[in-house]
Amino acid sequence: MPNRIKIKMLPEIKGVQPKNLGIQLWGGWLQSIDDPSIYKYVGDSLKSAGITETGALKNQYPGIRHFQLLSFQNWNFSCEDYAKAHPEKRMFNPYVASHYSKDAYICSTAIVQDADFKEYFYSRLKDWHKRWNTPHTINWDYESRVFETYLACFCDRCLKEFQKFAKLSSTPTPAEIKKNHAQAWTVYMNQRMADVSGFFHTAIKTLLPGVDYSVYSGYQSEAHKSFYGLDWAMLSDKIGYAACGYSRPYNELVDTRKALKGTPLMLGELLYPHNQNERYAPKFGSRATLLRRAVDATKGILLYDYGTFDARTMDGIAAVSRVMSAYEDMFMRGDRDIRLISLRGFDPADYE
Repeated sequence: MPNRIKIKMLPEIKGVQPKNLGIQLWGGWLQSIDDPSIYKYVGDSLKSAGITETGALKNQYPGIRHFQLLSFQNWNFSCEDYAKAHPEKRMFNPYVASHYSKDAYICSTAIVQDADFKEYFYSRLKDWHKRWNTPHTINWDYESRVFETYLACFCDRCLKEFQKFAKLSSTPTPAEIKKNHAQAWTVYMNQRMADVSGFFHTAIKTLLPGVDYSVYSGYQSEAHKSFYGLDWAMLSDKIGYAACGYSRPYNELVDTRKALKGTPLMLGELLYPHNQNERYAPKFGSRATLLRRAVDATKGILLYDYGTFDARTMDGIAAVSRVMSAYEDMFMRGDRDIRLISLRGFDPADYE
């Protein structure tokens, strides 16, 4: 039997790329497309919506910036040959999942302290940058529990480093740290993550002038220092800009801006359901929600991810891009006070 459905035609997509703010799109598996000629048509579409940066086009479209994630996984920035030359400097962690074993992770104390690792990393960074299509932005997506992270090394050297940091009378075992010194370990690992970030930031500024460096993670909170493994207050001078998402916990948002001490902040909107077995339609980016993200931020908005965008999302991006472009100075302030508005029956995080 024939069925009738209503179709709503939206206006033509007419976005404007901001000059100083970002509208960053995470492209999912689009970068794996097997016909590069299609990048032009996708690029035309993204540029028309006002998107300024994506990793999905592999730097194949003039006028849209390219970003690339940085990690020590073997498929990304592999340290395998360094690990073979210095087996004593491999990361040792009894708490990490087995999938870490296939990658050559290095002791994080060696990363931040050893001149030979610095020489190794610096000697390969330009080739890495070229291999990943000369990105304009390098992003470290860091969301790791403080005991399970690939930065958490429990070799003898690291245990002594922690003993010194925590002012302990004897060198603790990994089990003793987890049982008796979890809070001190959290601060220690937050500082270690910040030191590695500073290592990345300095290397990029030194060898790749003009390339931006950012870190993506959760908002500032005591729980997130352990759950996501970082303290934004330790990172304010060790990144080009910060990125967070995807909900809008107001107090955590305020705390994040305070911790960053003026370092620009990009805020993300999640545009697909994490549980792909659920059958409801993917979440779309409304004009109101995207505008709210942009006003809360000081660097622009991050969109995750392209695979389930529909016309409503593209319409929302384009509309907000026009407003962001027309009033860039206002969107770089990040000083909106939610107390100026009162709506009964709504959570403040849902004010639109």
